[in-house]
Amino acid sequence: MNLIESASKLLGKIPGIGLRSGRRIALFLLKNRSTLLVPLIANLTDLQNKITKCKCGNLDDKDPCYICSSDTRDRDTVCVVDSIQGLWAVERSKEFNGTYHVLDGLLSPINGIGVAELNLQSLQNRIAKNQVQEVILVLNSSTEGCATMEYIKSVLQSSVKCSSPRIGIPMGCDLDYIDDNTISAAFRGRD
Repeated sequence: MNLIESASKLLGKIPGIGLRSGRRIALFLLKNRSTLLVPLIANLTDLQNKITKCKCGNLDDKDPCYICSSDTRDRDTVCVVDSIQGLWAVERSKEFNGTYHVLDGLLSPINGIGVAELNLQSLQNRIAKNQVQEVILVLNSSTEGCATMEYIKSVLQSSVKCSSPRIGIPMGCDLDYIDDNTISAAFRGRD
């Protein structure tokens, strides 16, 4: 296998790309070596070497991340999301100005994901240590997301107010695919 075919196969493993698109991307990168390929290689190398996981679960080139280190963020409110993509979706809406906690998944016994596999203990520690007043559960509206939300509410019920934005978020929809206005409206209408 030659280098172009090898690169095409690697690019094709990226979700949503596939082998044919991987080939087109590889050829496009080769045609634009100096303006795109070289800077992309440098950026990917930096991603590999410099990106770290913050205590909140966000990815950044510093720890604490830009959100946790901001002086303008409301420390009394924590938005719990299942993934980095969920964090980015909420940030895009510009409706939330607190801090985040990324669970790195949802409860799914069928897939072998239980309480121990989620980033829940550190959430409880953060709530106790930082005297958090409200936890906003922004999880995907799937069966797993609803089960995870109910579990977290049952664990935290006596220590902090739990709310969730649900108006306008379709059942089973991934937060990353919801437009910013819908997320904003859902935040304003949380229970």
